[in-house]
Amino acid sequence: MASTPTQTNSKQSRGRQSQGNFKSPLGQLFKSPLSSTRCPAAESGETLQADITALHARLSQVETEIRQMNNDGYRQEELQSHIEKLHEYNEIKDTGQMILGRIATMEAVRTKDLYEKYGLELED
Repeated sequence: MASTPTQTNSKQSRGRQSQGNFKSPLGQLFKSPLSSTRCPAAESGETLQADITALHARLSQVETEIRQMNNDGYRQEELQSHIEKLHEYNEIKDTGQMILGRIATMEAVRTKDLYEKYGLELED
């Protein structure tokens, strides 16, 4: 099987200075908005130590809150059950909103008018 010769795209090779850097056709290097301007090595040891101390304090605070919630009778399994019930409630509510919207379209009225007609609160 014969291989075809590799052609070098002059536009690609001309725009590249080195791997990872792109030179625009205007002659300017592209600067990514995602690249960090802060250099971690430039931070002082004191700043890093203060950050570590603050994180340890926050960790301790969260652990205390968890112990307090456990002492008050809250359990992770119970929380998961509440979350699942909230998801189900939201899905049912969204379905109800969709149905009210379609009825409003068919009757050529505002959805707000249907709330009044069916005795629903606007905050529901």
